[in-house]
Amino acid sequence: MKIQQSKKQFLIFYMSGFLAGILYANMVSDSYLESYGVFSEYFLRQFQITEIIPEEYLGYLLRIRIIPAGVLLAAGCTRWKQMVVVVTLLWTGLTSGIVLTSGILQLGATGIVICAVGVFPQIFFYLPSSLVYLWYLYLSPQVRWNSGKSIFTGLMFLAGIALEAYINPVCLKAVIRLFVK
Repeated sequence: MKIQQSKKQFLIFYMSGFLAGILYANMVSDSYLESYGVFSEYFLRQFQITEIIPEEYLGYLLRIRIIPAGVLLAAGCTRWKQMVVVVTLLWTGLTSGIVLTSGILQLGATGIVICAVGVFPQIFFYLPSSLVYLWYLYLSPQVRWNSGKSIFTGLMFLAGIALEAYINPVCLKAVIRLFVK
């Protein structure tokens, strides 16, 4: 019963943040989001013509992904584990809502496609890795951590970074080429 309730709570926390992100993006959607966002025509055209060197991008991604992961790991060692999970889910929902709403406001349905491709294929690795760790923190001490979970989360996280560096830019450029003229 606790597991079913926890699944619902995870979804409620994330969706609350997502709704807040949608509301926030709609309130500030005037000229700021339209002129400076990653969904501006200028940015999308620049992205298309920019050569992305996967090895350099991989180094960049390692730096920007490892720091938040390290903070989350350190925060998970405190007595506020459940609060860390709640804040993480709310923040993730908030940022997702802002990004998706910005894409829709600027590009319509094309914005949804670009957002979806923007997290493909790495989301299939980041999500399970994150959920296993967040689930552990949320249900701790009833759930125990073990080496299998460590190996799984570590490998999934690193695979997500590799896919984001090598595969995602190719997919994103192809979609932008199709939809943005």
